[in-house]
Amino acid sequence: MILTPHDAKAYDADEDFLASCKPEHLVYFLLNVGNADTQLLCLPEDDEGVRHMIVVDVGKVAKSKLPKLIDDLRAPQPDGTPPLLTDASRVKLLVATHPHDDHVGGVPDFLDKAGHLLFDGGEIWDPAYYHRTGAWFEMMHWLEEHPRVSRLHPTAGTRRHIGNVAVTALSPSIRLRNNFDSHAVYINNASIALQVEFPVKRVFAPKPGEAEIGRQARVPTTRSLLLGADSQTSSWAHVEVDFPTQRTDHDPEYRLLGMARGREPLRSTIFKVPHHCSKNGLNLELVVRIDPRLSLISCEAGTSSHAFPHKVALDQLREARQARATSGGDYDPDWQLGIHTTADKVTPNDEPLGTIAVQVPVTSASPVLWRLGDGKNDHVAADALRRARRFK
Repeated sequence: MILTPHDAKAYDADEDFLASCKPEHLVYFLLNVGNADTQLLCLPEDDEGVRHMIVVDVGKVAKSKLPKLIDDLRAPQPDGTPPLLTDASRVKLLVATHPHDDHVGGVPDFLDKAGHLLFDGGEIWDPAYYHRTGAWFEMMHWLEEHPRVSRLHPTAGTRRHIGNVAVTALSPSIRLRNNFDSHAVYINNASIALQVEFPVKRVFAPKPGEAEIGRQARVPTTRSLLLGADSQTSSWAHVEVDFPTQRTDHDPEYRLLGMARGREPLRSTIFKVPHHCSKNGLNLELVVRIDPRLSLISCEAGTSSHAFPHKVALDQLREARQARATSGGDYDPDWQLGIHTTADKVTPNDEPLGTIAVQVPVTSASPVLWRLGDGKNDHVAADALRRARRFK
């Protein structure tokens, strides 16, 4: 499936990405690694001015790309711009979503080069799905040799707090987890899908001069990212059961319930689309529930027998943002609907856009999307962090 061409006018050249990153931003990287997954989250600065990291998958393609990026994010800048990361930054969580090489084939190399970043309270999550691949066994061997790094097999609802960020496993469900060895759960449906939320503090002291109302004087805006791994139909069916919702068009009490409960549990500002936007990883009702402002796809458009992204899946993302099923007509271009891929080129004349970086503010302001211009087999150039292309 070939995507609609990118509009070069939608991007500004030579913007300073690093200088625009604020201490309170969560910064998300979806690396351009072709039909594979490698993701890095640089968390908001803590009280000591340090950003820590979450790594979600390290695909086999360009497996050294992530360690090189982390090194460059820690490097001092010639003009004195503070680096995004520091020597004190640590990987607090590494999630190996499921044992396919396009998701974890680069994990052993990452652990060899940067595993020491997990030593200070770091943890590795995996679904405990037994799979006979070299990368998986190498990861298990590394864990045996480094017992100070914890290993966890999360199921739906497992939640970890890192500062003011919460990471929740949406899948696999306990039922799927218990069926791994007995009822032939397909490996993609063993995926750990994640929701990352911040800030998660709900109790605040009042500002000076502000009257205190109980103990919940101010509730901050919560931003959310939903990272779909390779979860397919069976996995999302269990998510729908484990994280139920009331539909606003059918339940008049929805608003009152929402005031007590907070919000729709799956709604997320950013949706990392599952399985490279495969026809097997999406359904329209799910996308409507998530209601993403940005839908991000890790793929190499129109290549290989998979030919990701699939048109039927793309159309579900488009329909959720701009309903056309009843009235007909064409959808707006994908970039106007917040749909972006890591694909190097969409048409032969396109310039490579490469890795996606998103600054997610803690306020209600829109996230800011950047492109770092690397090819799938290339490292992100150090100067690309200073001369990135910002989506308008």
